Amino acid sequence: MLKRKKNKNSWSAFAGQSMTSLTHNLENVLQTMNIDYEKQAYFVPSLQSLFLGGGKKGKQFKINGKNGIMIKFIPAFADPITRVVFGFTSSEKKIKDMQKVSVVEINFNVQDETLVGKIFKKVNNHFQRPLWDISHHPRFQTAVVLARRIRRQWNRWL
Repeated sequence: MLKRKKNKNSWSAFAGQSMTSLTHNLENVLQTMNIDYEKQAYFVPSLQSLFLGGGKKGKQFKINGKNGIMIKFIPAFADPITRVVFGFTSSEKKIKDMQKVSVVEINFNVQDETLVGKIFKKVNNHFQRPLWDISHHPRFQTAVVLARRIRRQWNRWL
């Protein structure tokens, strides 16, 4: 079993925005804050790709600094059953709404927690809808408990 490095934290949650818009806005925020970073393609593991339905390519940002922060955006359209059901019964608008959800994963050191919070507050300000709002996605419209959990997770940063 892998041991976690001391003082290393990880966090993940769904976000109610597409990976493309999250990537674009994070880049704008990092440039505005004069933070050095590297952007790379991230290859989503097969099982995760199957269950999230967003494909095999995500984006990964490595924020350079004394400790380093890793932020990953993974597209998350829908699980396999939802994709099949909504593929036959949904309008084109519903299918586009399904593509506006991502998973955000952050790995950071304890010392960088306030910086991560500042970054995501600024990213959140670029959107009309808060990052935690996934109510537009058909799969989450009936998952009230999950939606509340996602909102509580985002409260850490926003």
